[in-house]
Amino acid sequence: MLSAEDLKNVGAKVKNLLCVIDRNQSGKENLFEAELLLHSLLTMEGLLAVTK
Repeated sequence: MLSAEDLKNVGAKVKNLLCVIDRNQSGKENLFEAELLLHSLLTMEGLLAVTK
């Protein structure tokens, strides 16, 4: 989140973030509170499900 704030401080309009793996550790909710939307390609839960 620090990087998003740094970009905002220099005038960028940051609203969406992309991550590869969402580990489901409240990050999405924390970012939402900071008015940022997290988009993940995969979830940890999904990855674990296909490895069984």
